Amino acid sequence: MLSASGQINKSKYLLAVGIEYRQLPIDIENLPANGSSSGNDIFYGLDFWRCLSLKSSIGTNLKNDWRLSIINYIRYNHLHWLELPEDGIAELQNLDEKKNLKFDLFLTFEKRKQLKKDKENYILASAGVGLSNINTRYNVYFKDTLPSGTIYEERFRGTFLRFTPRFGFGIQLQHVMLSLNAIIIEGPDLNDLTSLWMGGNISYEIQFKKKQKKQIFE
Repeated sequence: MLSASGQINKSKYLLAVGIEYRQLPIDIENLPANGSSSGNDIFYGLDFWRCLSLKSSIGTNLKNDWRLSIINYIRYNHLHWLELPEDGIAELQNLDEKKNLKFDLFLTFEKRKQLKKDKENYILASAGVGLSNINTRYNVYFKDTLPSGTIYEERFRGTFLRFTPRFGFGIQLQHVMLSLNAIIIEGPDLNDLTSLWMGGNISYEIQFKKKQKKQIFE
């Protein structure tokens, strides 16, 4: 009997990097009939939500085309105004603003369906949970004299940090992935109503091979 040993490669771990652009959240829960806007949103602008983020993820392949990943987003953009907006669109008033680095972190399960057995092309569906808007605590004080002569002053304290579900659908062509993702989060009015914060993503994936020994007997 002769024996020989060799090595085979199997993709086990992966790293992906890319970018994601998100638009304004879409309301999926409306104000009650007798409700009104809270007014809690005047201290910051909509460019907080319209943003371009750098995405990175690390993960491992599981059985039956499942995958477990940790996904991180990082961006530098608007946090809040430094002066009180007048009536109208604040973004058009050239107001001073504070910007900072923000992060999102998610734990995600992904199911993959191969399109053709002889090609590395897949349809993807993912779902997970995590933290959105890390490092977004604010403490803003406004004081101004209104045209009527009344002195207006108000302080806004809080954070945009939320525990949020995330889901997505996409396609992978070899190493390139395209996906549409959505985060379920409190809407821009900050009135405890639910919105979908959606974004389009493109990323490039690198898979690391795990070497395994294979025994052959004759």
